[in-house]
Amino acid sequence: MQPPTSGADPYYPSGQSAYPASGVPASGAPASPSSGYAPTSSFPAAGYPSYQETPGYSTTPLPPPPPGGFAGAPGTYGAQPPGFPPPPAPPKRNLLPLILGIVVALIVVGAGCFGSGYLFGKNRGEAAADSGPRVAATPKTTTLGSASPTAEAPAAQDGVTGTWKGTYTCNQGETGLTLTIEGQDSALTATFEFYPTSSNPNVEKGSYKMGGNVTDGRLALIGTDWIEQPAGYEMVDLSSSDFSGTTMNGTIDGAPGCTTFSVTRS
Repeated sequence: MQPPTSGADPYYPSGQSAYPASGVPASGAPASPSSGYAPTSSFPAAGYPSYQETPGYSTTPLPPPPPGGFAGAPGTYGAQPPGFPPPPAPPKRNLLPLILGIVVALIVVGAGCFGSGYLFGKNRGEAAADSGPRVAATPKTTTLGSASPTAEAPAAQDGVTGTWKGTYTCNQGETGLTLTIEGQDSALTATFEFYPTSSNPNVEKGSYKMGGNVTDGRLALIGTDWIEQPAGYEMVDLSSSDFSGTTMNGTIDGAPGCTTFSVTRS
């Protein structure tokens, strides 16, 4: 079979050309644009209208939102539109002036009461002064040179107080003695120290405290507390009625085998 030489297509008896001339579009078909796409208005999607033809659609742009940042109608968010700070709180009441006023009033009232009381007391005092002689509210001052209410105890006699040294005799034989007396006749304190002598070197050393007084010219001293007590030794008491400014002689009391003592002021 020979191919057709004319524009007639043997399969289309209508006589339409199966191969249209180059650059000529087929009947009923628009020419393709240079970009390769047909205009939207001419070629909508099958079964869908173009967006320009959608009912209710508007191409007019929306207005900008209000300054509050929301496009709601006025009054939607209350009296204060959003985006604004709340109104400031009412100022607090300052109570300082009120407190100062109360303090000043109290001071004024107190000053008035004090002044009234002072004047009242002053007037009463003046009236009492006019009615008769004034009585002293304090005792009289003691005149210089007058005797004091209580007389001091007399000092110890010169023959009692001081430091005395000598010897005394007891069972151990002659023993060295240093007697130190202090205080007054009514209350004396003393220290009794004993030690060996050249004639009796085997005597122990020791000491103790004494207390006593002088009554009717007689000295009496009694041992009270040990200061240094050697083994086998006991405290002894002293008494004397023979004392002067330089010497004192007496007896050893309260100890069997003891006799006398004799000391000299050192």
